Amino acid sequence: MLKKKIVMLMLSVTLFASFIGMVSAKQEMLTYPSEKYGFSIDYPKDWVVKEGSDWVEFVPPDEFYASFGYEENSLFVMIGIQKIPAGIPLEKFAESCKERLTETAAKELMGMVKIDMTDTLNGKIDGEPFAGYTFTATETITSTKIRMGTIVCFVKGTMGYIVFLGASPSLYLLVEDPYFKPILYSFRFTKEDSFYENN
Repeated sequence: MLKKKIVMLMLSVTLFASFIGMVSAKQEMLTYPSEKYGFSIDYPKDWVVKEGSDWVEFVPPDEFYASFGYEENSLFVMIGIQKIPAGIPLEKFAESCKERLTETAAKELMGMVKIDMTDTLNGKIDGEPFAGYTFTATETITSTKIRMGTIVCFVKGTMGYIVFLGASPSLYLLVEDPYFKPILYSFRFTKEDSFYENN
């Protein structure tokens, strides 16, 4: 029995290492520049870019999911931008983003899953302070908690920026280090401070 467990463990480690090797953060990255909103962010070369009037989304190609048996559209990085009152504290903006996302998720999931955002994030990226939350979903029937995403917020002048990193529960932890972290920590403001005060 012990021998069987050891073999299974070694097999799991080997498969996991193969997966991580294929999604290495050393992959070739491109830089997405937003002249309109004064930021840039890196993303994997083969990812698809989708743009809206006040948001941009990055998603892997279909082949990514097919390779590992995941459903399509279960992994994304989205950046939303909104005009905010001058002088609003970063923490207050992040809290408002948290509340809106929680309300939206509750409506769309119709009570099947409860969204919790209890783990707070604080730090700096390229010298700019951020605040945010990681969120988990709790299945109402089984009470199983599963991590599904992270939101990171920035305030620059009268502009609020929300970076949303989301994935299906089975995929999130596998892509957090090789994908999400390199993308998030590449975020940069690219204009002079006056741009964000007057935009």
